Amino acid sequence: MLMLMALQPAVATDDPSPGAAPPRHLELARELVATVKPENNKYMIRGPEGVRWKGDLFTSENSVHTMCTGFVSAVLDKAHNPTVKVIESKTHWKKHLRLDSYWEAFQKGYGLQKVQTIEAAKPGDLFMFWCNDGCRAREGYEAYGHITIIDAISKRKEATPPLIENTMQWLVTVIDSADSPHGRQDTRWRPQGEPVTGVGRGTYRIYTDMAGVPVGFTNGPGGPQFQSVTKFPIGIGRPLPG
Repeated sequence: MLMLMALQPAVATDDPSPGAAPPRHLELARELVATVKPENNKYMIRGPEGVRWKGDLFTSENSVHTMCTGFVSAVLDKAHNPTVKVIESKTHWKKHLRLDSYWEAFQKGYGLQKVQTIEAAKPGDLFMFWCNDGCRAREGYEAYGHITIIDAISKRKEATPPLIENTMQWLVTVIDSADSPHGRQDTRWRPQGEPVTGVGRGTYRIYTDMAGVPVGFTNGPGGPQFQSVTKFPIGIGRPLPG
């Protein structure tokens, strides 16, 4: 097994800028995690998808029935953030933004500023990965990858298996709409039966090189399978100011 350079654990922090107000779209994402009931929460790729907000026409409770990109776009739009409109104007897919739209925007700088290292990332940034060989959702549909909103970032953590040579490990807590939980601490995890799908908060373990550039991840803080950027390229993009 490859050995990792020894690291000293560091104190975790929820925000690299203590006292700074979180972006409005992150506040809205947190609101959905706190208020959406399990019966109003479902990851959906096909069907009458969307995010409904309490106070909308004929809507008395918040609800989420959408996939990852629908969720991200909904909270950005609700926050009156211009990012979605900019991406729509620059990419070919106009009906609703898909993962390939966000990935193209990240690559070309359409409404998203590239964040090169984990240390430079902030709550409210978008963490995403692309599936070079394709991914498959639990519903059976093919997916291009996944996109989330960063909720909190730990400082560098003590390395735990799987150990990858010349890397550092970090815990990045995200809010997303997903079809499975990111570890047992995820709000969608259930000890028995099917997990809740849809909006929730979970944690990825991100591996970086010694300069802090992401090189892979595991699904969950103790996930057993390392996913390399050679198969799952990672992007961190900062939305435009709201």
